[in-house]
Amino acid sequence: MFFTNPAILWALFAISIPIAIHLFHFRKFKKTYFSNVKLLQNIQNKTQNQSRLKHLLVLVCRILTIVFIIFAFAQPNPKTVLKPLVAEGTNYVSVAIDNSFSMGTNTENGTLLDQAKQKAKDLVLKFKPSDRFALITQDFLDDNRRFVSREEALDAIERIEIVPFSHTLSELVARQKSLFQNISEKNKSLFVISDFQKTMTDVENLVSDTILQTWFLPIQSKMQSNISIDSLSVETPIFQVGNEIELQVWLTNHSDQSLQEIPVRLFVENKIISVGNVSFEPRQTKTIQRKLTLQQAGYLQGYFEISDYPITFDDKLYFTLNVLEKIPVLILTETKPNPFLMKLLSQDKSFDLTIQNVQNSDFSKLHNVNFVILDELKTFSSGLQTELQTAIEAGLSVLILPSEQTDLMALNTFSSRLLNAEFKSIETTKTNVETILAQHPIYRSAFVKLPETMLLPEVQKRFPIQTSSRSNLQYLLRLNTNEPFLAFGNVGKGRVYLSSVPFDNAFSNFQNQPIFVVTILNMILQSANNEQIYHLLNQQEAIIHNVGARSVRPPLYLNSENSDFEVIPQIRFKGNQVFINTFSSLKHAGNYVLRTANEPIAKLSYNFDRRESNLATYSPSELERLIAQHHLSGFSVLKDNFISVDNTLLAIDTKISWWKWCLLLALIFLLAEVLILRLK
Repeated sequence: MFFTNPAILWALFAISIPIAIHLFHFRKFKKTYFSNVKLLQNIQNKTQNQSRLKHLLVLVCRILTIVFIIFAFAQPNPKTVLKPLVAEGTNYVSVAIDNSFSMGTNTENGTLLDQAKQKAKDLVLKFKPSDRFALITQDFLDDNRRFVSREEALDAIERIEIVPFSHTLSELVARQKSLFQNISEKNKSLFVISDFQKTMTDVENLVSDTILQTWFLPIQSKMQSNISIDSLSVETPIFQVGNEIELQVWLTNHSDQSLQEIPVRLFVENKIISVGNVSFEPRQTKTIQRKLTLQQAGYLQGYFEISDYPITFDDKLYFTLNVLEKIPVLILTETKPNPFLMKLLSQDKSFDLTIQNVQNSDFSKLHNVNFVILDELKTFSSGLQTELQTAIEAGLSVLILPSEQTDLMALNTFSSRLLNAEFKSIETTKTNVETILAQHPIYRSAFVKLPETMLLPEVQKRFPIQTSSRSNLQYLLRLNTNEPFLAFGNVGKGRVYLSSVPFDNAFSNFQNQPIFVVTILNMILQSANNEQIYHLLNQQEAIIHNVGARSVRPPLYLNSENSDFEVIPQIRFKGNQVFINTFSSLKHAGNYVLRTANEPIAKLSYNFDRRESNLATYSPSELERLIAQHHLSGFSVLKDNFISVDNTLLAIDTKISWWKWCLLLALIFLLAEVLILRLK
């Protein structure tokens, strides 16, 4: 047996106190004279023997009570739970220090990160000067992908600061283990120092390892209250001049207390638009709505804001809206354009309509429009299919109308590849549309409630649409034969619509009914905005559409709207799109402008990841239960229980709490003393 805190054993000298009391326990006796004391003398001898035994038992109980109280504080453990951390030869040690936002929480002993850094220094100093160390932080710096000396490791620990990046526990461990792939030595160990937030501690994703031992060193703190702005969405995502949109914002109270009248402010172009208050019950998430009228074309930037101290990284949520003056629409045809489409779209000032013959079309222009109608094309060349697929995956919406002259084999090659759906040969059986997908945004905004007597299209002939079990095709309008009349499927960031008929009276009367207008117009309007309204730092690659058409060439700069901060992001071009990677270069949330040296190109918003807004953490005992629950080998929790024996660093790894038994025995002997004293 050994003691975690052996210095406390000096307190065993305290047992001299009850011994001294018993040795020098004087009593004053009163003399009483009797005529015959023979009988009393026998009684006195018997009483003295009982008294000595009673006093001796009380002395033993008091000594044992003190001994076991001292043992409880000294924390005894069996020697079988000692695990050596420092072995002969060179030790290779990887230390992961969580320096995400949650580690900036203030405590009586400084921030959690300060405590983590100190614990990391103490750990490193317990190893030999000749050992090698690797330091992993949440920003996954390439500089940390090598082993360094103890002095270099201590210097690197001192320089660690809070960063806006966060990775799960399994990602941190995987990053650590990747460092040991080329290390053949046996003396390898991993340490993770963190507050072990519940939202980031994915123990279920860890994998048992019988070779590498991983130690968890929890940093504990009292949970603080926090309110976060979680996310933002737009109920009607059609950003067009003159439209009124509704912004929906989700906020969460992460504390166990009710909060009243918390102000929420909306800023657009740095001008305050609205102020409102919201009240929360404990652990409640609420949604608030704010309306905004889009008065001019171009990029519109703003943010929602609350005031919540001391956790502030999630108090603002930035957004960017790309407001269009007109929606670019392209009709590709081989003959004259469809008269019904021309009547519907040519006079509408909301659309910038272009009509091109597919034989003479520049397919690269598919990237410059939002919506394309393939109007009864006879042929589908490989060049058209390739450019269409690239544009659709990037965000283009396409409506395909077949005809009796269409090369179904070529068309089905395209539709099968994208949607696992095919057009069958023409069928002349008369039928009619029976069902409408009223909850889809195309119809939901047009009908508060579908009329019971609503006229739906009648069909004389059609190209039946057949799907496979892997198809993600959904119907908008369905025939009474249970076949789709008009269907859609999402492909990448774009969407493909399939119509079983061309817009021709010989096939159906769809184009003569009001639902035709609603369907086509809302298809186009739904395609108007494919750019995200905000991105998360270190999570997503931003995509800007229609940039290549301007002959933009690097370098591109990302400038902050509210400061002098500027960064050159990693970029790549694909068609008329630019992909922006800021994973390692951008560390501040805010609204930004993407520009060349001479002109602005686009605007973007970046926000911090909200996963760390919930500050709830796992305690050491909870971590141990999780490890046992998932039957993980190679993982242990250390609770500041390092000891050094013969200059060898040992870790105490046990689930046996002997100090609790010591405390229980102390209480038992204290109770025994009370009972003995009560005996007459």
